[in-house]
Amino acid sequence: DQGIYEVAPDGRIVWEWKAGDHLDELGFTAEGFEYLRRSVARQPDNVWGYLEINSAKTLGPNHWHRDDPDTVFHPDNILISSRKANVIALIDRASGQIVWRLGPYFDAEPGAEHQRINSHSLPRPLDQISGQHNPHFIADGLPGAGNLLVFDNQGGAGYPPAPLGIYAGSRVLEIDPSTKQIVWQYTAEDSGRPPWTFYSSFVSNAQRLPNGNTLIT
Repeated sequence: DQGIYEVAPDGRIVWEWKAGDHLDELGFTAEGFEYLRRSVARQPDNVWGYLEINSAKTLGPNHWHRDDPDTVFHPDNILISSRKANVIALIDRASGQIVWRLGPYFDAEPGAEHQRINSHSLPRPLDQISGQHNPHFIADGLPGAGNLLVFDNQGGAGYPPAPLGIYAGSRVLEIDPSTKQIVWQYTAEDSGRPPWTFYSSFVSNAQRLPNGNTLIT
């Protein structure tokens, strides 16, 4: 299973969460669950786990909570990323329930699952993310504060595998969490280059800087 633990300085576990207790909150279809079962059966010793949760962090202070104390975007709630399931999810720290989610599936016109181009048409609804890393709320005081920034690898992932574009290419997305729309993006095409010149099938990161630029690794 995949677990998250909060540990006090003296070694006590003061909070814990197990993904296996919340599978019905992750949005899998019946087909997705069956594909997941077959995948686990084929790779029982996979050290990364069936979800490969690659980050977990509290949201921190944000304007959504200041504007509405009853919002799901409470500063103590925990944002996680499942690289294998194409899910970004928010855990309510008090209840342990998933209260907000992106993925694992996205509506798209046939052949338009991977819309890396069209920066001029922003904002637009979020389309298929795949194999993503380090989703986080941009911190107070930085341009875009309160929006979600994520490195969308567009690497192979998903239960069943997500349909991706013909050409490999990663992207960095800034997403309004209230509308789930892309409000800013970076792709190779945005720099006038072929998509495969900006591609990382795993790891990688993006971070907003105080001057509004975005550092990408």
